[in-house]
Amino acid sequence: MKSGPPKQPTAIRLLRGNPSKEPITTTEPKPAAGVPVKPSGLSADAGLIWDHTVALLAAVPGLLTVADGATVELFARTMARYRELEAFVEAHGPVLVMRDDKGVVKYSQPAPHASLSAKLLPQLRGLAAELGLNPSARARINLPAAPVVDELSAFLAKGRA
Repeated sequence: MKSGPPKQPTAIRLLRGNPSKEPITTTEPKPAAGVPVKPSGLSADAGLIWDHTVALLAAVPGLLTVADGATVELFARTMARYRELEAFVEAHGPVLVMRDDKGVVKYSQPAPHASLSAKLLPQLRGLAAELGLNPSARARINLPAAPVVDELSAFLAKGRA
């Protein structure tokens, strides 16, 4: 197994620029661009997260491919589960208090929902970074500047067409 950070896809390297001036590979497999098929069996919340995430990623040309479906699905399912667990913790608190038959507190323990929720956070952060959904991942992406078109350039371009 190779050490170091995983290789970035060529599309991401081109968007971020190439400060190291290392040659960018041209032999990388290129899945078909487009929106992956929404998987069946997603919960209502996971389905909404899927739709929102795909819309965000599809807004960046060349970023989303049909091969990204599994990663988006994992993100949607994990985020939906995280929200479900956090809703329980909000409603019932992060600590479970166990009482005996007389109502006397026997012991308390962290709610399993709280610890499960905490365990999902690193997974969510990793998936969000892979998809470019967090601020630090977006900060590394340099989109090409939109061309500035003034009235004269637009007029001259019409004459050439």
